[in-house]
Amino acid sequence: MIECTRRLGPACIRLIGGALLVLLTPGLTAAQQAASDSPAPPTSASPSLAAPLNPALFEGLWPQADQQAAAVPDYRSPECPGCPNRNWGRAVAATIGVNAIFTLTNLAFRPDERYEFQVTPRTWWDNLKYGFIFDDNNFLINQFGHPYQGGLYFSTGRANGLNYWESSVLVALGSFTWECCGETNRASMNDYFSTTMGGMVMGEIQHRMATLVLDTTATEGRIAREVAAAVIDPVGGFFRIIHGEWGKVRENRPDRRPDVLTMSLQTGALWRGAGGTLDEASAFPYVELDFGYGDLVRTPFRKPFDAFQSSFVLGGGKGVSELVVL
Repeated sequence: MIECTRRLGPACIRLIGGALLVLLTPGLTAAQQAASDSPAPPTSASPSLAAPLNPALFEGLWPQADQQAAAVPDYRSPECPGCPNRNWGRAVAATIGVNAIFTLTNLAFRPDERYEFQVTPRTWWDNLKYGFIFDDNNFLINQFGHPYQGGLYFSTGRANGLNYWESSVLVALGSFTWECCGETNRASMNDYFSTTMGGMVMGEIQHRMATLVLDTTATEGRIAREVAAAVIDPVGGFFRIIHGEWGKVRENRPDRRPDVLTMSLQTGALWRGAGGTLDEASAFPYVELDFGYGDLVRTPFRKPFDAFQSSFVLGGGKGVSELVVL
């Protein structure tokens, strides 16, 4: 005998499922028999809910988006105008170069903490032997600084013709080599994941935003577009100079613009009080920018971040109050 209580166990769940199956099967069978015995209507019949759905039913719902997705060549295709040539060696060297620039910059501009960046093969080996720890750096460094650094690693791949997942390998490589060999501090596991996962997000968004700003067919205002794109994606702008693409007029990438672009800007004030109340509350002005790249429902997904939405809040009691990407 099985006793069903408020806390359902596996045996009880199986018992209830079997009882429902026994009770519902005769009714479903009778309904199916009645449907088969009834005459067919004179109009075209609609598909039965019991039958598998035909994928052809959904074709043509959004023909413009479907045609656009079909027209975009694959990243490996030679029919991809405006796409940089694939070069793994240059991308890996640039990833290590990003770490070298960070180390030299810290040595030059942080004299009180120079000992943390005076690395040698001995410090590399010590960090590898000791393993990972969990650090307690502040929120801005761990949740913005490290993802931004990871985005630079990611951009070294994108700027050299690699796709999203190949560029993600470079983020993991750059993050690991920085943690073990870029500082004398012990390697941090939370920094490693923050840099890698955050870099895959920030790097791809920076790459797409820079590509959107940069119109390679334009002749007027071209320098302003090149500068703006380089500010958004510094590594991409650097390699455009190296590749001789800066200011060059040529056909745009086929995936430069998504099928939908939305943007909204709002401003106001946030009231913040102590202890969850409005006692002695103060008003803090803020500006919020909401940006939509593609449509999360209608845009055909071929690659990661073919569609995303982001919200950025500046002010409201802090420098950057919110940064959300969906």
